[in-house]
Amino acid sequence: MDSATGAMGSLLLKLGELAMDEYNLQKGVKKNVEALRRELESMQVALRKVGDVPYDQLGEEVNLWARDVRELSYDAEDVVDSFMVRVDDQGSKGMVKKVAGRFGKAKARHDIADEIKDIMERAREAAARRDRYKVDDAVARFNNGVTRPAAAAGDPRLYGLYRNNAELVGIDEACDDLIKALTMGAEGLSNQQLKVISVVGLGGLGKTTLARAVHKRLKRQFECTAFVSVPSTPNIEKVFKDMLLELDKTKYKDIHNLIWDERQLIDELGDFLSNKRYFIVIDDIWDIPSWTAIRCALVENSAGSRIIATTRDFSIAEQIGIPHKLKTLNPESSKKLFYGRIFGSEDKCPMHLVEISEMILNKCGNAPLAIVTIASVLVAANKMENPTNEWNKVCTLIGSGQDNNQHVQNMRKILSLGYYRLPSHLRTCLLYISIFPEGYNIERFRLIRMWIAEGFIKPEKDGDNLFKLGDSYFNELINRSIIQPSDYDYGVPYASYESYCVHHMNLDLLRSLSTKENFVNVLGDILQQTSPASKARRLSLHNSKLELTTTQTNLKMSQVRSISIFSGSGISLLPSLSSFQVLRVLDIENCDLKEGCHLDLRHVCNLFHLRYLRLYECNYDCELPKEIEKLKFLQTLIVTGEVRLPSTIVELKRLMFLQVPEGTILPEGMGNLTSLEELSSIDIGQSPNFGKELRNLTKLRELELWWDEMDKSLEEVWIESLCNLHEIQNLRIFAVGDSSLDFLGERWMPSGRLWRFVTGVSCLFTIVPVWIRKNPSLLTNLTDLNISLQQLRQEDLKALGRLPTLLSLDLDADKSECLLTCAGEFCWLRSFRLCIKDSLQLTFQLGALPRVEIVHLGHLSVQDTRDGGNVDFDVGLENLLSLELVYVYLRRTTGTIDSDMESAKSALRHAAQIHPNHPTLVIKESSL
Repeated sequence: MDSATGAMGSLLLKLGELAMDEYNLQKGVKKNVEALRRELESMQVALRKVGDVPYDQLGEEVNLWARDVRELSYDAEDVVDSFMVRVDDQGSKGMVKKVAGRFGKAKARHDIADEIKDIMERAREAAARRDRYKVDDAVARFNNGVTRPAAAAGDPRLYGLYRNNAELVGIDEACDDLIKALTMGAEGLSNQQLKVISVVGLGGLGKTTLARAVHKRLKRQFECTAFVSVPSTPNIEKVFKDMLLELDKTKYKDIHNLIWDERQLIDELGDFLSNKRYFIVIDDIWDIPSWTAIRCALVENSAGSRIIATTRDFSIAEQIGIPHKLKTLNPESSKKLFYGRIFGSEDKCPMHLVEISEMILNKCGNAPLAIVTIASVLVAANKMENPTNEWNKVCTLIGSGQDNNQHVQNMRKILSLGYYRLPSHLRTCLLYISIFPEGYNIERFRLIRMWIAEGFIKPEKDGDNLFKLGDSYFNELINRSIIQPSDYDYGVPYASYESYCVHHMNLDLLRSLSTKENFVNVLGDILQQTSPASKARRLSLHNSKLELTTTQTNLKMSQVRSISIFSGSGISLLPSLSSFQVLRVLDIENCDLKEGCHLDLRHVCNLFHLRYLRLYECNYDCELPKEIEKLKFLQTLIVTGEVRLPSTIVELKRLMFLQVPEGTILPEGMGNLTSLEELSSIDIGQSPNFGKELRNLTKLRELELWWDEMDKSLEEVWIESLCNLHEIQNLRIFAVGDSSLDFLGERWMPSGRLWRFVTGVSCLFTIVPVWIRKNPSLLTNLTDLNISLQQLRQEDLKALGRLPTLLSLDLDADKSECLLTCAGEFCWLRSFRLCIKDSLQLTFQLGALPRVEIVHLGHLSVQDTRDGGNVDFDVGLENLLSLELVYVYLRRTTGTIDSDMESAKSALRHAAQIHPNHPTLVIKESSL
């Protein structure tokens, strides 16, 4: 399923299944089903082409046609699903119910015959409108460049090329950093060789502005220069002609009038650049094929030539050259830009607008495009009768997708260039993020499970794992700088991010697009504008004080597929759950669902289409209904708090993801749930017999175990079961009291699939487990390791350093030797945390941890200099070449005086100061 085609993809598959003999349809009905499938296949092709065109580049009639066909696909899929549920329900034992089942199936077949006729009639009417509105011609005109945005209304990115110097706030430091990267010789590369730097970051961050500023500064140092932009729909021949014209405006003044093909242009560029020292900026690389073609024309020479390419995609940046990640503005520069645009300077801001200004700046997220856009809106607001009221309105509208101010629309056009470059399946997954409130931390795995439940993820070939595919979708959105990790929390390993967010600019775009496509109805502080006739397909309630307008109450909710309720928002406004006959996703958090609540969970067992049920901190202190076994399609069940599981849970044979609160007693028969892929948080003490059943869950990828104290007699059972789980990728083990894990370290050998292994600080190995020490090279997927030890030895640290793909290492130990990290160890590590309870003595040698960005150290011992200790406090931070953030706990030993602590702090600050990255340094003190 994708947003452009509605439910068409999954519907076509189901229509194919429906025509099979097992459903016993009459010959005439089968014929109608097949005819409908062929008609809809043609419409799917047209819908996909329409979806690739920006919304404002097609006529209103074409957009209305596409919306109606999407609605038709949803309605048709609901009909087919309802029929399949009725036919597949075999009922209970007993002759009477079997006979009743036969009559029920006959009626279901009669009903679907009538409904298929109705859908076929609607499909034929839509086909006639497609011809009448000339839908295919409208798409063809866009693809041929007749109605392309750059031709119709100007390329919205052009403003970034020609900004007034006064607006380039905070650009000097960014320019200096980029120039330094351009001019410094990289390892194995002389300054005379061609050097390529790729500037990467989300849309609106100022990549074009920065590249233009650097180009302006350096152009006199080169024989020839060029600055060219790549269209969102690349035209490589035009790019080459633009490049030649920029390189020599006299020689190539008529280049755009010449009919040269790509090969001729590449040859011409090669000849022109072969012996010259050149500097070329290629702005906005959208894909690798475009870059490959451009790179063919940029000849290698030993004249010290330089290339900058900008992109929004980190995976593309890595293939272009040396990635240079562009940061947001610092808070001071953000304020200077914001207040300068509106008032001329910060001190001219009226006192009554200071508080609301801070709120607006926070929403802009230090992104230059957002600041400039919102500032332009506020300049106009200042001219109105009640500026304060207008500023409050603007603040509320940010991120809502409802502000249609011309400046905001222009910002959306810039951001939408990246959106329309996404494959259709990724556009759908991204658009779904609009269900979340502004500023919400989105859990990675939760979102992927919801995508699966909605049918957004389809296997590309037999045997494909849906979660793995969804994870690759998520990573693609990260690479394209659309979603990003939530604010870093000191001490959280780099590779362990589980919560992500979307910048307010991108959320505003997604909400705007979602409204136009009737993809999600968001009911919050800003009520989404919808047609009174609209059928709500997905509801997201954000505001607990929500009162629906007449327009909102006219939404047809009987065909809602997804409901997300945040913090009790608007829960009393919903009808009974039994009204949502085709609901697939029900996600409720922080709501009071005790007996007597308006939303009676007893009705959830009649939601036969439900795939996803999440009750997070919902104050539902009783057992789930026993009738939950009727939810035959349920894939995800997540409950927290005091919720208890009924014994019938073991009948949910399609269940893939189960998360229960610690202390939950698992019923007998859990081994029957052989589709389970994720299982947490299992309390071994409460369910001691589960150890034997665990061995049957051979599809498990993720497992989280808890215990108060491991019964020695059960160790062998758990080891045998764990050894039978060959798909385990993520294993987390926690204990309430101190507990030894040596039995696991010595007698369990994980498969090569393991990518994350985490233990709580109370779960101790004596030394690093033997399955790491013996042959680290076998653990080819282990990227995230978090363990606690009684002792960390130098030889064990070296073994850890040989793990081939480790990205994040988090170590706690009671005591350690004096430790040294050397070059050639931890080659891929990004985050290093080491905390020794006794005291830590550690030195980083030059070339050690070459990719580490985050270091967390505790507790570094500061000894009494009167006893000869710490005269030269140096851990070698300056030797970590990629360092961005350092978090250090210093520990006083007996006799340590204030001057010793200050000397240690001064040494650390000096190391950070002389480091080329000037990493952020946070120092705290602790005592023995």
